[in-house]
Amino acid sequence: MRRYIEIYSIMLRNSLIREMSFKANFLLWMIVEVLWFCGQIVFFSIIFGSVDRIGDWTKWEVVLLVGTHQIIAQLFQAFFFVNVANIPELVRTGKLDSALVLPIDSQFAVSTKQFGLDSIVNAALGGAVVCVSLVPARDRAEPDVDLALPDRARLWRRRALLRSCSAWRR
Repeated sequence: MRRYIEIYSIMLRNSLIREMSFKANFLLWMIVEVLWFCGQIVFFSIIFGSVDRIGDWTKWEVVLLVGTHQIIAQLFQAFFFVNVANIPELVRTGKLDSALVLPIDSQFAVSTKQFGLDSIVNAALGGAVVCVSLVPARDRAEPDVDLALPDRARLWRRRALLRSCSAWRR
C-alpha cells in the first residue's frame, strides 16, 4: 500500500507540473467551470423566483443538491475522467501495452496517471455552496430535524459513492 501511495504522489506531482506549465489554459478552464456552475445556480434562482417549492423541494434544498452534484462531479473529473477519457487514445497509439506490463496494478496505472487541479478548486466552490445552503435550512428547521442532507440527496450521495468504489473491485 505504501508503494502505491508513493507512486500516486509522484503521478500527482507530475500532473501538477503539467497543469502549471500552461497557466492560462488552467485559469480559463477553471473560469469556464465556475461560470457553468453559476449558471446552474442562476437557473434555479429564476425558477424559484416564481414559486416557493417544486414538489417537496425548497430553493435551498435544490441549491444543496446542485452543490453536492458539483462536489461529486468535479472530484470525479479531477481524479478519474481525464484518465478514463484517455484510454481510447492509449489503445490507438499502442501505449496501453506499456502500461499493462508495468510492475504495478494496470488499472491503478491507467486510472491515476493524470489529475485535474482546476476541478479540485471547483469542488471546493461546490462545498462552499453546500455550506451556504445549509444556513437557511438551519434557521427554519425544527430541533429534531436532521440538517445534514435531505433524504433523496443522502441516497444519491450514497449511490454515487458505491458506484465510484465499484470501479476498483476485481
